[in-house]
Amino acid sequence: MLIGEQIAYLRRYYPTEWHEAYKSVELLAERHSLLCPCGQIATKRHRSTCMRYRRMVDTEVVYNLRHLLPKRYQTAVKR
Repeated sequence: MLIGEQIAYLRRYYPTEWHEAYKSVELLAERHSLLCPCGQIATKRHRSTCMRYRRMVDTEVVYNLRHLLPKRYQTAVKR
């Protein structure tokens, strides 16, 4: 299962858990990162449009919620 499929699965079957985990990861990334993964300064406007930043947050949320994925797909989750 690709990361996009994992995100779709979690959003569909566990929407409240996804939302809570997404907000907590986004808040943590907002507080502790001055630079975006693309190398620019991580302003609020930049974070809202940067694909690399959103991919980083999505990957971290999937990693935190990997216990909710079906057993055969848990090994595919990497940091």
